[in-house]
Amino acid sequence: MINANYDSQVTFGKKYCLIPKCKAVCCTNAPIPIRFLDNMRKYEPDKFVWQVFATIPAPENNPYCRDAVIAVTKPLESYPLKIKNVNGKKVYALDVNEVLEDKKNYCPFITKHAKCNIYENRPKVCRDFGVGSFYCDDQVTLKEYLQYYWGEYKKMVKQDFSNCKKFIKDIFSK
Repeated sequence: MINANYDSQVTFGKKYCLIPKCKAVCCTNAPIPIRFLDNMRKYEPDKFVWQVFATIPAPENNPYCRDAVIAVTKPLESYPLKIKNVNGKKVYALDVNEVLEDKKNYCPFITKHAKCNIYENRPKVCRDFGVGSFYCDDQVTLKEYLQYYWGEYKKMVKQDFSNCKKFIKDIFSK
């Protein structure tokens, strides 16, 4: 039996995230609410996959960026420093634009296999990705989405028929 919500979730002109092929491009330089990040540090530090070396203010032109920061998860020495003159002294500062353009500055909760370590409790910016103007370049059409899962289903039928019901239930409950 197909999940009753399936028809309302599928739109033919829409693009879909194909999770098994995800490269976590959307999980780079993600604006993370400051309070959320602080709570995770305090209550669930084991959920961090990447070390946070610093945080920078998130760009203000993004509606999710109020009280949000970008976690810098690469060592600071991997970015060029800008030299500023402050009160007659040379001060070295992180070039924020370099960080924001870096596609390898991953969210601190994304695993090396492009899986979210806090998926069940992820912040709103992550839950809303793919809605409105937030789209991934790697999203696929409904046809490609269904073709992928049909191929996986056929492989499973050949291997073990008993897992097929569970597989179908998992696909249509997403």
